[in-house]
Amino acid sequence: MIQENKWFSISVLFEGIHTPLTKEPKWEDIIYLVKAKNSDEAEKKTLKIASENETEYDTIDGGKVKWVFRGVSQVFEIMVDELESGVELFSRHLKQDEAKSLLKPFED
Repeated sequence: MIQENKWFSISVLFEGIHTPLTKEPKWEDIIYLVKAKNSDEAEKKTLKIASENETEYDTIDGGKVKWVFRGVSQVFEIMVDELESGVELFSRHLKQDEAKSLLKPFED
């Protein structure tokens, strides 16, 4: 029996490191959509995708920012046969302080 591929949404964390270290690092939570046979395969595919998306660039003030992949935080199987508008792609439970942090506007 051939196992069909399923869709997964996978949350990964990147750290933005400023050089010179004038600012506290910023973090980015990216969610990738991946098709795989199971969650292990989906995570392996995501490790490759995320590693390839590490980047570095110059800032307007003469410094540099390097975005470094730090790890997979969540793997979520999308429990539908077809992707369409309104499909739940990702969910997670949060502690109160995490939820409050997400609701607070981002400041540079």
